[in-house]
This record gives sequence, structure tokens and C-alpha cells, in this order.
Amino acid sequence: MLFCADCQLPVISRKLRPRRFDAPLKDCLVWRLTIDQQLQERTLVLLLEGRLGHVAGSELTRTLAAAIDAGTKNIVVDLTKIDYVSGRALSTVGAAADRLRAGGGQLVLCGVTEAVRVTLLVAGWLDRFPVETTRERAIARLESAASLEDP
Repeated sequence: MLFCADCQLPVISRKLRPRRFDAPLKDCLVWRLTIDQQLQERTLVLLLEGRLGHVAGSELTRTLAAAIDAGTKNIVVDLTKIDYVSGRALSTVGAAADRLRAGGGQLVLCGVTEAVRVTLLVAGWLDRFPVETTRERAIARLESAASLEDP
């Protein structure tokens, strides 16, 4: 197995290159998913990094469900560092968005890369989620909607 010289994770090279184990690999695909949670204002921001495939979709399901069960109304899912998303993961995010809407909340995607945007478009999910270009804009969108609802 080859490992990235930068991050030390198992990799698949995006470019064909000689199979020299001492050569540093660049442009690697990260196969794991990390989820960093940050509370900003009244919005939970999930910063995802890696590949959002079938197995990682289960981890994201647990994270989203726990946040919603704890009373979170607004969630931003930052996909800036995601290089792949599967149909299972899309279903997970869709189910969480439905639960939030039913409870008066909202889920907004941000930082959608071109590869992820194409997947959302092909799957017919691009119109299902509000999408903002940056995390700051996504948070501002949710905060302005929440302030309109406050008496």
C-alpha cells in the first residue's frame, strides 16, 4: 500500500506515475472522513474533510441525528474539503434536511466543489438544498432567517 508523503494516509494517485515508494505523492485522494463541529451563533457548522462514501455516510447520519435530537435547528454542512460524495451520503443529508424543516429549521450546504456539484446535479438533488458559496454566507443566511422568526 502507498501512503501520501504529506498526510501519511493511504492514497490513490490522481495521475499515473512511476511506482517508486520513495517518491513523494501529491494530489492524493483522502479516503477517510473527518467531521469537525463548530457552533457559530445559533448555527451548527459541520466541516467535512475526505470522501463522503457509503461507510462515512453512516458516521454523518449519527452526527446529524445527534445534533437534531439535541435541539439544533440550523446546520451548515461545509463540503469545501470533500472530493467525493455517494448517493447514500446524499440520502443522509436529505433525511436530516427533512427533519430540520419539519421542526422549523434548515440545512444549508456550502463550499460545494465542482465534483460534488456535478453529483448533486446528476442525482437531482441540487435544487433540494440551499447552497451558498462560503461558510460565512451560509451562516448569515440561517441567522437572518432565524432573526425573522424571533418575536
